[in-house]
Order: sequence, then C-alpha cells, then structure tokens
Amino acid sequence: MTISTSIAQQTFLGNAATAVWSYVFVCDSPSTFQVLLNNADGTQTLLNPTQYTLFRNPPATDSLHNVGGTVTYPTSGPPIPVGVSITVSREVPITQAESISGQGPFSPQVTERGLDELCLEIQQIAGRAGRIRGIWQTGIQYDYADIVQDGINGLNTLNYYMCANANLSGVWATDLTNGDWTLAFDVQFLEGLVAAAQAAAAAASGGPASWAATSATSQTIGLGTFTFATQAGKSFFAGEQIQIASNANGANYIHGYVQSYSGTTLVVVGTDTGGAGTFADWNIVVSGTQGTPGGTVTLTGDVTGTGSGTFATTLANTAVTPGAYTNANITVDSKGRVTAAANGAGGGGGANIITQIFTTGATYTPTVGMTSIIVDVVAAGGSGARNSVYFEGGASGGAGAYGRGLLTSIDVAGPVVVTIGAGGAAQAGVGAGNAGGTSSFGAFVICSGGHGGANGGQSVGGAGGTTTGSHADIIINGQAGGDAFFANGAVYQGLSGTGGDSPMGFGGALTGTNTQYYSGSTLHPATGYGSGGSGVCSSITASGAGMDGIVIITEFI
Repeated sequence: MTISTSIAQQTFLGNAATAVWSYVFVCDSPSTFQVLLNNADGTQTLLNPTQYTLFRNPPATDSLHNVGGTVTYPTSGPPIPVGVSITVSREVPITQAESISGQGPFSPQVTERGLDELCLEIQQIAGRAGRIRGIWQTGIQYDYADIVQDGINGLNTLNYYMCANANLSGVWATDLTNGDWTLAFDVQFLEGLVAAAQAAAAAASGGPASWAATSATSQTIGLGTFTFATQAGKSFFAGEQIQIASNANGANYIHGYVQSYSGTTLVVVGTDTGGAGTFADWNIVVSGTQGTPGGTVTLTGDVTGTGSGTFATTLANTAVTPGAYTNANITVDSKGRVTAAANGAGGGGGANIITQIFTTGATYTPTVGMTSIIVDVVAAGGSGARNSVYFEGGASGGAGAYGRGLLTSIDVAGPVVVTIGAGGAAQAGVGAGNAGGTSSFGAFVICSGGHGGANGGQSVGGAGGTTTGSHADIIINGQAGGDAFFANGAVYQGLSGTGGDSPMGFGGALTGTNTQYYSGSTLHPATGYGSGGSGVCSSITASGAGMDGIVIITEFI
C-alpha cells in the first residue's frame, strides 16, 4: 500500500486521430480528476466531467488506490487536431480528514491512507513549483515545471523550456515532439529584437559599412566558440546574430551570435553551420535570427533516409519487376504507384474480351485490367400445375425475367456475389406449380423467377418474373405460362397451356388427355434457361419443371 509514482499531471498532444488517452498517476475519486483543454490560441478551458469519459483502473490486491486509467475526449466527433492538447491532473483538497483518538482502536488502513493523502498533496504542490535545471541533458529525470535551456546537447537555440510531462530525457528533438517540453522564453526572438534595434542605431551612426567586416583567421567550420581577428570600430554587440562565410563559397559558413567584441578581437559562438572545411577568407556580417536547426531527420515509410540538411533518400520498391511490358496490364494504388504489371494479349489495337458463364451461385472477381463489363441475367422458370381430373388441364409455369447491365471498373471495384435461381420443381401431386428462383448480379441487376401455374378447372398460367437493379439497362419481364382448358362432352379432353418462353429457352409444349381413364399424355419438357414448365392432366405423370437461371458476364480488357 504505497504511492509508487510521483506523477500528478500529464499533457497529451492532439494528432487528429487519438481520442482515448492513458494516464499513469493515482486518482481515487472522479471528483479529484481535472481535464484542461489547451486551445491553439494559448487559452485554456476547464472541461466539465460530462464532456469526457473517465475510466480508473481498479485497485490492485492489497492496495488502497486506483493507479492509472484512461480518459476519452472528445466522446464524439473528430479527435482534437494538431496544435491543441489536453492536460489531465489530480487535484486533491489540501486538507487532513482523518481523526485518531487517544486509546481508540488502531486501524493500519486509516493511518496508511492518511500518509498516502499527505504524499498526494505534496506531489500536487511540487508539481506547481519546478526547478531551474540548467542546460538540458540526456538521461536525466525531469519533473513537471522544471526549467531547462536548450544548449549544446539539443538544438543549441539557447531558448528556455518548461517541463510539461515528467520524463527521463532521451533525444531533445524527440522529447519536444512528444510534448514533454513547452517553450517558456524565446531567447532567439529577443536577440532578434535587440539586434534590430542595434542595427537601427548603427545605421544612424555608421550605416551598413559598420555591420560588415573580414578576417584572415584560419578556422574550421563547426559548433562552439571561435575567435577572429578583424577590424575595429564595427557595430558588433554581444548577443547579436552574426554569420561568418567563406569568401570563395558562401555555402561554407558558421552562424551564431556575438559573445564579445573588443578592439580587433571578435568572439563568436557558432550554433549552426553550412558546408565543411577550414578557411581563412571570412566575410563577417550581422545576420537576422536563424531558423531553428532541424538536427538529424529520419524518414520512414515509402521514402526512407537519415541525415540533416540535404541527404540521400531511398524510394521503397513495389512488387513490380523493372523492365518493358507489351500491352501492359497495370495496377495503380492510391498513391499513384504501379504495384502490379504484366504483359497483356495483343489484339490489333482492339479490346480483349473475356466471357464468364455462371450456372451456379459464385463470386465474380474482375480480371486485372478490366475496363467495363456487360452482364446478362436470366431468372429461373416456374413449373406447371398437375390435375388428375380427366377433363381438366393444369396451367403452365411463367418464364423468369431477363436483365442486361453495362458497368465500368469504377462501378465494379471488387468482387460481386452472383446468385443463380433454381427452376421451379415439378409438381408430383395434385396442385399448383412451384415458382422459379431469383438470379442476380449483386444489387446491379436483379431478376425474379417465373410463378408456378394454377390448377383446377380453367386455371391461369403462372406470371412471368420482373427485373430491378441499379444498373438494369435492358429489361424483359418473363412471359406468362399458358392457361389450362377443360371440356366435358362425348370425348373427354383437358389441355394444359404452354410454358412461358425466355430469351434463352423455350417453355414446355402443351399436353392433354384423350381418354376417360385420364392416363395422361407425353410430357414435352422446357429447354434452355429460364423457361417455364408445362402443366399436365394425368394420374401418373408429374408436371413439367421450370428451367434454372443463368448469368453471363462479358469483360472488356
């Protein structure tokens, strides 16, 4: 039952992606948890607990405290952007609530909690104090509100920074990016103002000539302190930004600030450089504030490389083998890179055509290089009805619908489910026919099956199917099945209708009886795809079944 972390506050930088933030300090009650929104303009907003969601880790075994957890902000909408941050902290009352009476019962937990609360209060107060820690160094444990100066171990800007998150220092540039430090005092900006004022004073007294000098002192380009012998009487002031460049090639230079200038001796502290080498032909001139050096940059992802200034980079390879391709089929990703390439088939300049025929349900996957497709869809036909009364025929089944669609590679960017309707099953007993199944190409073209024929007396043939879909450009609804007829005279005879025809098949021909024993006549089955089956008037023969559907895809490459 100890307080194992000294952290009482953390700051998280927005990145337009993260909304759930993990904190690591002790928080025993939501009432002591505080969230500040640090806006891009520098203002702060104390968030209401209804604006965020707090989850506290349950206490570990034999522990009194909730250590760590997560805070979700925002709870809806886009995450906070770059430039905005949140600061979460524990704010316990600076009070002592425990009362221990003389000769009363001893409770170790009460004593332990009292000591722990005291520790939390000390941490809270310490987190608001901070210390001046001098020049930043790697491998040092820094606490919240500590002040450091960016010196030779970092980017050497001489600016002062305040610790925003307690941290064990690593690389200065990385710690800055992680939001561990925030700028407290911009020395370079102040030096720029001072230099501008000095330059204005110099202009009033000596003009541009007093801002420039030369030196024949041999020096090697680098960082640190350099002493140059130069002309006297120049307007060089301590803290002023200055640049010393080789007369032979101005790209070789030392940039920094004046440490001191007396007589003919100029002492300069170099903070950044350009080029390399040893020179003795220096041009010295007052400079404006130099931009913050970038230090070492490491690139990852599609372009990789490490260095500072100008350095070589490497473009990541794709799976494509370098070389020339004939009638190439290529795949380009969202970044414009060619990720696949293969030789295509020649065709005298015309398009390549590939036909895929589906008679059972499956998934259509576009062929590489497909530019457009034509889809022909036929639904299944319905079956005919069956009657056993000798003078009554059974009506025939309707045909399945037909639809055609033209789609591009933009419409069909990936696999599409193909459904094939099954023909209506033959009616083996006395009754109406069965409907055919639906055939479809995704939601682009959907064709319903033909209906089964009716039975009993002068019954009606099954209706044809219908076509819908987002890309059904040509629609032919299914043909209805033929009606059944009956007669009652000296010669008993019933007639079934003809099954409905489809664009890819013929319906079953009509059948009839010609005997009072209604033994049935020869059944003429439907043919092709999507056609309807014929009805029967028979005690021994089942009705005609409907034909299955089909989907035909013609690809243009």
